[in-house]
Amino acid sequence: MSGQVGRLTNAPQRDGWKRIGAAVLIISMGVLGQSTVSRAQLLYTITSETPIDLVFDDISDFQNGVSSGPRTITIVALLTLISDKTVVVETASNLISGPATIPAGVVRVTSLSSEWTNHSNFLNPAAPQMVTSGITLFPVLTGRTYNLLYQVPANPALLNKPDGVYTTQLGYEFSGLLGNTASVTLNVHIQNVLGITAGGNPSFTIDQEEEFANGIILNQTGGLTVNASQDYDIHVSASGPFSSGTQTIPVNHLRVAVLNAGGTITEAVPLNTSGSQLVNGGAAALQKGLNLRYELEGGPHLLNLPTGSYSTNLLYTISAD
Repeated sequence: MSGQVGRLTNAPQRDGWKRIGAAVLIISMGVLGQSTVSRAQLLYTITSETPIDLVFDDISDFQNGVSSGPRTITIVALLTLISDKTVVVETASNLISGPATIPAGVVRVTSLSSEWTNHSNFLNPAAPQMVTSGITLFPVLTGRTYNLLYQVPANPALLNKPDGVYTTQLGYEFSGLLGNTASVTLNVHIQNVLGITAGGNPSFTIDQEEEFANGIILNQTGGLTVNASQDYDIHVSASGPFSSGTQTIPVNHLRVAVLNAGGTITEAVPLNTSGSQLVNGGAAALQKGLNLRYELEGGPHLLNLPTGSYSTNLLYTISAD
């Protein structure tokens, strides 16, 4: 405010009159400056259950995938929402555990709303993915809760990962509207597993002169089935010599090979009771059938034996490479 206060003027003096001073008060009014503040109005808030944990700690998890849900997401309108809007989910990074990563694209988010149009999409750090569309108007300050399903289907990208918790952050928001978005921690737990099963009992029949002299070979398709979420080794051992009553055949006359496991061992190895390595560095695989080759040596150890069935137990052991 500005002004002039108390400007004094004197009336002219006349004869016979007293000189009188008349004060005239003059106030000049100024105009206050007016400023306008524009504020963007938040139209909604979204909250979600967190964290989301997806755990791989069994062979069936790696074979079939895992899911978590339904998990809830809640939307509250702060102002009237425009109809036919869309909720999207986004993530800024892949799943991380120390230096190791899993692509975010292994995770699928599916909406289970009974009111609006549902979508099922895999995460993509490069672009938000649609979760629910066709959302209609609903009352201000009234929350709507609906369900989401989180899934990680079976995927080779999960194999040969170090044990650990792989984490990323998800965000839920209305596409094109300003609001408080939901932030969700998503964890994928990896605990590597190894499994091996035998596909039946190999059996030789020796009844020809050539077989006694030169030995016999048996190929067994699907002799072993491997489930390994990481690279693996396989060892084989025998419980003792082949025996039939009191008669025995030394077990080291039988050699075994795995024909299609990969790795660095491809030749047949002799059996013993302490164990021989069949596979070194087999590639991680699920439900992989391994073909076996059994080679029984011919020679004096097969002669002068009573007719009968001679048997031993074989133990196949799988371990991490």
